[in-house]
Amino acid sequence: MSQYPPPFYYGYQNYTQVYSSPQGVYTWTPNPPPYLLAPPHPHYSPYNISSPPTTPQPAFSPVWTPAPYMPQLPAHTSVIKVAPWLIPNPVNPNLPHTLWDLTQPLIVAKRLTGKHVVVDMKPEFDQDATYPAVPKAHVRLAAVDLIHQLWGPIVIRNEGDKPLSVGDILHGIYTFFQKPVFQREMDKIKEYDEKNYDTMLEAMEKRCYRAPGLPGRAWKEGMKRVDALGAYISFGGLTVIENGDDTWEFSLLVLNRSSP
Repeated sequence: MSQYPPPFYYGYQNYTQVYSSPQGVYTWTPNPPPYLLAPPHPHYSPYNISSPPTTPQPAFSPVWTPAPYMPQLPAHTSVIKVAPWLIPNPVNPNLPHTLWDLTQPLIVAKRLTGKHVVVDMKPEFDQDATYPAVPKAHVRLAAVDLIHQLWGPIVIRNEGDKPLSVGDILHGIYTFFQKPVFQREMDKIKEYDEKNYDTMLEAMEKRCYRAPGLPGRAWKEGMKRVDALGAYISFGGLTVIENGDDTWEFSLLVLNRSSP
């Protein structure tokens, strides 16, 4: 019997996740964020606010069930477990363990320790990404169907049976979003919403300004897929989605970068 799960396919499923921790069992369901290429969820509509503007609107709905202290691995799914630096923070999903701007190379990625100390992420890159280890994975961006119509899922694989590492997963995501946007793809994006071009242009300008090299050089490279995310370019983590045919895939959560 193969040590790897069945082949991966992609499909949208319920994103409710359950995490076991020494402090108890956490469950949460992310609301689909309003990415550039997805219709906004009513939760985010400025014209449909169910409470006063001074009341914070939670991005997630956490539920906590107390449990006695018992060291154990987080129960992400019955199929596969994910390295802790790749999952969303089960206590506060808006404060991820891995601090990484998807527009920037992995060398600048950091991680947040339990004591809220920011340290280099590089030592964690060689860890296995999953248990059991797998040589291939599919990643979908949560709640953004048009991106998959244009570019399909992010397929990350190693030659032979070499297990995927944390660095392999993050590098695969970075490489996918660094690819250029072609005119035929931009036409499709404009067809979806005429305002998309202006939003992507603004995202491109900010990305070039933050580029580690010369902004002019980054500008000459033109628009990239990551610009389609607008302000949602902060890595939020990966969750495992179990499909109905005994297959699974990663769902990529991205957070709004609040700083300019």
